[in-house]
Amino acid sequence: MHCRVTTLAAALAAAVPLVLFAQSDSTGTRVLPVPATLEPTVRASLNRERERLLTLVDSLNVTLTRFNARCGAIDPRDGAKMASCQAESNSLDAAIADVETRKVLFNARLTTVVDSARAAAAAQRVARAEPPTPTVDPAAQAEQHALETNPKGWLAQRATAVRAAVVANAQWTKALVAAIREGGAPEPRYQITRLSALSAGDVILVAPEDPRRSVADAALGGAIQKADLLVRSASDLASGRAFQSAQRVAPVSHALTFVRSVQGKLLFLDHTSEGSRVLDEREFLRHYGAREMYVARPEAVVDGRVLWTEARRAAVLHRSDYGLFGSDVVCSERAGIAVARAAGLALGDRLGPVDITPGDFFDRTGNAGKHFAITRLRITPAKE
Repeated sequence: MHCRVTTLAAALAAAVPLVLFAQSDSTGTRVLPVPATLEPTVRASLNRERERLLTLVDSLNVTLTRFNARCGAIDPRDGAKMASCQAESNSLDAAIADVETRKVLFNARLTTVVDSARAAAAAQRVARAEPPTPTVDPAAQAEQHALETNPKGWLAQRATAVRAAVVANAQWTKALVAAIREGGAPEPRYQITRLSALSAGDVILVAPEDPRRSVADAALGGAIQKADLLVRSASDLASGRAFQSAQRVAPVSHALTFVRSVQGKLLFLDHTSEGSRVLDEREFLRHYGAREMYVARPEAVVDGRVLWTEARRAAVLHRSDYGLFGSDVVCSERAGIAVARAAGLALGDRLGPVDITPGDFFDRTGNAGKHFAITRLRITPAKE
């Protein structure tokens, strides 16, 4: 459907010949139709928005027709009418530009929704295809064997590694504190953008497969904001729900723990209804790589208290930029950081046949794991 807005150039050339206008002689931007293949609710919402836009176009057309009738043939000696028509033409010029902008934005939004829906459909087709038989990595097999044959000894070794990682990450923690104080994001080198940057004991909080219910809805702006999901993820961690919510639809539907790297192979401890098992990086990405994820990094008590204090102070002083959520979680929205205080965390029921959960990685003596600094995890798929 062609745009129905009449440009002012032709009318004003006769109406006010002494004034130059930048308005072009094109017919304007065509408002794209809404494809019938979109989800019914999304399609209905877009059609309503499109009809409102076309109504606005029709109304402007009526105004332009009346203007052309009044100012289409003006005696150049009629200075008063010339001035009136010129003032009106300036206003109409702005109205036309506004409508054109609205059409461009609508078309862009519609294109995003259509592209997202196509990508989602393609992903579903791939998901329905028979997956290849995974090859178990020898490093993961060896770690699984050690876990099953000597769980207490394996856990003791992992706890030692977590304590060492907490000490090694002190500079990372300082960078988060600085980001909270300055109200900005951490320096790029302190953002976790690859799995190889994980440390022993890091908990990967995994959102449901579709936390926003629909890719199209997300593109329309009706989705949950990332900062809000981060806060609710932190709340789940602080309350212990993150460790007990496998197979459950929640802000965090699953939690894994990064174990260690063995000769470049990254290993994760996973718990499902099938039990506890060690995944290598490729298996981890195959199961969870398409979901939104966050890293909850255990902190030493002294560092965790500093993080908590700074985040809470920022929340109190800058309520427009920071949110204060109960007594267990504070969030810096601009810095993209949440601090969860999990002192006295009771994990309750265990998951799987092995009496080990990600929570067991945290130091029971009170030196680490009482606070968690939570940031978004941005990763790229593993190389084939």
